[in-house]
Amino acid sequence: MVEYVSIELLLFVLTLTIGGALISAFADAAVVVSCARSLADRDWFKSAMRNARATVSDWDEKSGRGHVIANGERWRATADGPLNAGDMAAGEMVVGDPVDILSATGLTLHIRKKKT
Repeated sequence: MVEYVSIELLLFVLTLTIGGALISAFADAAVVVSCARSLADRDWFKSAMRNARATVSDWDEKSGRGHVIANGERWRATADGPLNAGDMAAGEMVVGDPVDILSATGLTLHIRKKKT
């Protein structure tokens, strides 16, 4: 005699499995972000990043924001003024341009174009 499992039971088990996996994934992501923010707020970390060098990954000159690669990691970055390179005509950042890190606030680095 063959007994069949109801479709409702299968859907219930599938929902629990998928829901548990999603909750676990979101919890893991929240822990990673929390740890990264905690690390970025530490004074020793900020002082280690200050005066370090980075390379432009992408940049929006209008907003003065973009991303840089520092110590092999991609970081958000901001600059207060235009990042002129002296003799560059437009003064725009180009992918691969070297920059100096002035400070770190949370997970954002404040940069200026490396003086040539």
